[in-house]
Amino acid sequence: MPTSALPASSGYYLSLTTFMPNPAPDATHYIGDELALFEHATHWKAYYGGRLRPFLQGRVLEVGAGIGGTTRTLCDGHQADWLCLEPDAALAGRIGELLHRHELPACCRLHVGV
Repeated sequence: MPTSALPASSGYYLSLTTFMPNPAPDATHYIGDELALFEHATHWKAYYGGRLRPFLQGRVLEVGAGIGGTTRTLCDGHQADWLCLEPDAALAGRIGELLHRHELPACCRLHVGV
């Protein structure tokens, strides 16, 4: 669902057109290769997870969810809703696999796009 279709009362209100009115054609393809490496950065994730997790309540919009590494660290299932927004379909596919295998909490959802 495009963000413009989300009612303001949903808790999600985001307008990417303010920041990126005409995204480049390849803007939905991530060219980096560090996400798999960062997925295994357990000490770093424990550090920032401990700092951020208490504030992640209610509805959460994770912009640029990548392969779900940060989602796995920060989403503990106590949130009302966690929307993983990822423009790259290949990366989003990895999150889809995690959801399919129930490796992410039930509150997690995925949207491919911007």
